[in-house]
Amino acid sequence: MTRPEGYALRFAATPRTGLGHVRRMLSLAAHLPRVLCVVDRETATTLRALGTPEASIRVMDPAAAKGAWSDDPDIPRRAVFDLQYSGNAEATATEVAVLKRAGFAVSVIDSMPPDHFVACPGGAPDLVVTPYLGADRLRPSPDAGAWLHGPSYAILPADLLEARVDALSRREPRILLACGGVDKGGLSARVLARLRDVPAAKDVVIGPMFAPALKAELADMARGRPGVALHDAPASLVPLYRAASLVVGRPGLTRYEAACLGRHGIYLADGADYGEYFAGFAEAGIAEIYVEAPSSGGADAFFARLDTLRDTDTFERLARPNRTAMDIVDGRGAERVARAIDTFVTGEFE
Repeated sequence: MTRPEGYALRFAATPRTGLGHVRRMLSLAAHLPRVLCVVDRETATTLRALGTPEASIRVMDPAAAKGAWSDDPDIPRRAVFDLQYSGNAEATATEVAVLKRAGFAVSVIDSMPPDHFVACPGGAPDLVVTPYLGADRLRPSPDAGAWLHGPSYAILPADLLEARVDALSRREPRILLACGGVDKGGLSARVLARLRDVPAAKDVVIGPMFAPALKAELADMARGRPGVALHDAPASLVPLYRAASLVVGRPGLTRYEAACLGRHGIYLADGADYGEYFAGFAEAGIAEIYVEAPSSGGADAFFARLDTLRDTDTFERLARPNRTAMDIVDGRGAERVARAIDTFVTGEFE
């Protein structure tokens, strides 16, 4: 059976996982020839809303067995998985094993412990990419044909690289508030209220999965307040990063995107699972990431840190271009991952 050339990209976007996996795979797709997004119905709806052509979307049968989509002769025999999120590691490993038994060449975009990829017996992928700071220190080497790790493999939009040209020029005091595609706890509203007296303009990103009540609350808060601009599901965050002098919110992919343009970040992570990993950002001089958990005072420390932004000298110091962050995250990760997939994942094509 002859299959088409190209790549099958397997990922998901839900209110629980947010848009990070979608954004990452679409950024990678820009560097790969012919991609087919193999997704569930919910993710397909998100892709359409983001302007993905229908011909590039293949919706799986929800009643089919895991990995059964590999039987479709119209799907390329090279697959890239980005399904590593809380509670899904075992399911991903099972699906990868099904595809390996079917003769697919498989790459896995990894997560950090405790959600890192661990292959099923006999189901090792050809390539695992762990595109995170300190990955070689925080997780063991995976069972795979090759392993690439570190922030130099962070998969980011191509226009971020273009925006680095003037990234080191000074900006007017301006805060970008970004809490991802989903903001289940309403952090955006809490942060905007806390930043009320900070002498800087504020750009507030409203993710496409924000609850209607939260969107209405943010609209009420912004109404009549000069210097506060709401951006409802913007097609790209790059113009907002370029205008910003400081980024605040949830870490998500933002922690790398902001770093790529030398913007210092102050973030509050939802949950303590990645505490050691997040601590590495401060150690490396990239960003401050606090952890929100019942056993932690991270939320209080985060909001206390925001209070210090009212001091002009403090804000000015944090708003200086972060050359260290730019050196660590150079914006070429998507190119490197695409090249690695082509190099390490050869497969046997009929």
